[in-house]
Amino acid sequence: MSTDHALWRICFGWALWAIPAFVFLHILYRWLSDKGILRVLRFACVSLCTLMFVAAATINIHLLSKPNFLYVIPGLVLNDNSTRIFYVLPRGRYPFFAVDLLFTDEDKFKDYLRAGNPTTNIHWEEIDQRSGGFPLSIAARPWKLGHETFTASFQTRDIDVFENLRVETRGYALFPYYYVKITNQRTGELIVECKSRGFPTSDPAIAKSSDCEPLGIGLGPPSTDNLWQKLLKHLW
Repeated sequence: MSTDHALWRICFGWALWAIPAFVFLHILYRWLSDKGILRVLRFACVSLCTLMFVAAATINIHLLSKPNFLYVIPGLVLNDNSTRIFYVLPRGRYPFFAVDLLFTDEDKFKDYLRAGNPTTNIHWEEIDQRSGGFPLSIAARPWKLGHETFTASFQTRDIDVFENLRVETRGYALFPYYYVKITNQRTGELIVECKSRGFPTSDPAIAKSSDCEPLGIGLGPPSTDNLWQKLLKHLW
């Protein structure tokens, strides 16, 4: 199911919930009136309940309408000191079907006569983030280990995603620094652009980009603090 298709379903669902909510508020107002509650207090109570309903609907629609996409981040280097593991990670609420990945080492591509085939092609019938378990992984030998540039092109039934990935060495036996820029190939829309904390760069545009960790662009989930900030932002 595509994100756009899901969005109208979510909005339509909340529109249906608004009908019993309106009936409830009407009954509540009449009940407060029968109890002899002052009109100002009745309006304040109904207004507060309405505000809570609208806030809940807004937050829910915002969180659930986030784009469905796939991306790649780097992992550790194996014991041969030349092969790096990369993780294929999903974000969103829905599974992906008929997934094709074209993973390209851009440094190899520029020097392909000496470096050899710069691309890795992989197909999955389905990727479902709801099933849990270990993330999908691929192995590649970067042409410039420690200063790597890759592109990842995902084609699925519902969305096509293009990712620019830069990797910098962090230290022995540590996960590397990385920078990702992910766009929707069908619409050209920027989905996310971020870097891991401490990513070394002299590019002002990259330096100003957000940190990936709070956004959940990594092996872990989005931070709880960042989620609460988003909730408060919508409430206020």
